[in-house]
Amino acid sequence: MIQTITQAQLDQAAGQLVRDQALLANAELDVQRYRTLLAKDSIARQQVDAQEALVRQYRGAVQADQATVDTARLQLTYARITAPISGLLGLRQIDVGNVIRAGDANGLVVITETQPITAIFSIPADSIGTVQARLATRENLQVDLYGRDGARQHPRRSPVTHGTAAAAAPVAAGLGAPRPAAAAIPNRWRISARPCTSP
Repeated sequence: MIQTITQAQLDQAAGQLVRDQALLANAELDVQRYRTLLAKDSIARQQVDAQEALVRQYRGAVQADQATVDTARLQLTYARITAPISGLLGLRQIDVGNVIRAGDANGLVVITETQPITAIFSIPADSIGTVQARLATRENLQVDLYGRDGARQHPRRSPVTHGTAAAAAPVAAGLGAPRPAAAAIPNRWRISARPCTSP
C-alpha cells in the first residue's frame, strides 16, 4: 500500500515537472520574440521585463519540481526493504500490519550469513606463545577444521584472520567460500579447529 502511494506521488511530481518544463520552454521563446520587437520599437520595455521575470519564475518552478521528484524517488526506495547480506533466514520478528521503526531492537528477521563463514574457537594455553609469534610476524597461519566424524570440513586450510593475547580468548578463522552443501550451517555442527603452528 505504501509503495503504491509513493509511486503515485512520484508520477504526479514527474507530471508537474514536465508541465512546468513546457511552460518554461514557451516563455523562453516569447522572450526572444519580445526582444526582437523591442529592437524595432514595436513594444514597450515593460513587456520584455515582465516576460523575462516569467521565465525566471518558471525556472524556479522547474527546480522545485525536480526536487519533489527526487524526494519521491528516494521515498520509493524506502518502501522496499532489501537484505544487506545473503544467508539463512530465521523466524520473522513481525507480522503484516505491524508498525516498524529503524531503531527497533528485534528487527524484521534474523539472517545468518553462511558465505563466507567464520569459525570461532579457543586454543590451549600452551599454544598461545607459538600462535602469537606467528601472528606477530604476519605469517599466514592456517587452521584445519574437522567434523564429528574426523573428516576435514573444508577442502583447504583456512587462514586465521584475528587473534587475541588472552589464553581463553577466541581466535577467528575465515572459511572463505564453504562447499555448497549444508555442512557449514552456523551452530549446527560441532567443529574442532587445529591451528597449524608449523609451516
